[in-house]
Amino acid sequence: MSADPIRSVLVLGARGQTGRQVIASLRQRPDVRVRAAVRNMSTPAMPDTVLARFDWNDHATFASAVEDVDAVYVVKPTDTLTNADGVDPARTVATFLSVSPRLKRIVLLSEIGAGSRPETSDERQVERLIETSGVDWTILRPNWFLQNFTDPAYYLGDLREIGEVAVPTGGQATSFVDTRDIGEVAAAALLNAGHAGRHYTLTGDKALTWHEAISRIADAARHDIKYIDPPLEKYLRLHAEHNVAPHVLEHHRDVYETLRGEDGANVTSDIRQITGRAPRSFEAFVTENADLWRRGGA
Repeated sequence: MSADPIRSVLVLGARGQTGRQVIASLRQRPDVRVRAAVRNMSTPAMPDTVLARFDWNDHATFASAVEDVDAVYVVKPTDTLTNADGVDPARTVATFLSVSPRLKRIVLLSEIGAGSRPETSDERQVERLIETSGVDWTILRPNWFLQNFTDPAYYLGDLREIGEVAVPTGGQATSFVDTRDIGEVAAAALLNAGHAGRHYTLTGDKALTWHEAISRIADAARHDIKYIDPPLEKYLRLHAEHNVAPHVLEHHRDVYETLRGEDGANVTSDIRQITGRAPRSFEAFVTENADLWRRGGA
């Protein structure tokens, strides 16, 4: 276990929902150099952050991105990397680690319930690779992001324009978590001793059914929003009809089966124990974003 201070951190997925928050938290430490991994170097600069070109599909970018870096925040390759060419997330992460001999610490973003998934799943294969890397590691297993409700790539359009959200939860509650809390926990695990070899399940302070969650958003948005809880198999069939690749459908099945199970409603104290305060609440998130969900919102 390394006792040397962490002076430089590489954040993979720097433009993603959690990567942005990890960087924001790391910036609070002026003694730490932050390097943001981006695919396109022409993207806008980030304050107090050095950009490094990095692309999971281009192994030639790995070594230069991680050069002179003490710690790394890893967001595993997306499902698009599992394809007919035989590329898979665990193999790709293994290649990255093979060119990263200086690393003292790794923090991996995984998923809630990943520990109980089959060892053949992408999530467990990547987790196992990190666990056996010989580097101090911490694995974060967050629940469904609150920010999915404000992200145009997820539910923002459904909530604001369509007025309908369909997610197969089987009526199970979800302990939604704020990505800002994930960023603070990740930064603590990257910079501070005492987190090596730990798995943290990151949740909000309570679990709500999706019907309850959507109803509260609808009240804040001041227009009707309907929540639909379709059968899982029907939901997956509809996606298959839109030419979603089989391996992506299997990942979706894993995600929604977790959402429909007891893990999805789990509430932990991990955020409080690490940050010293309660997780950001669903109610505060709704108040903060009410204008965004109103029709004609920014």
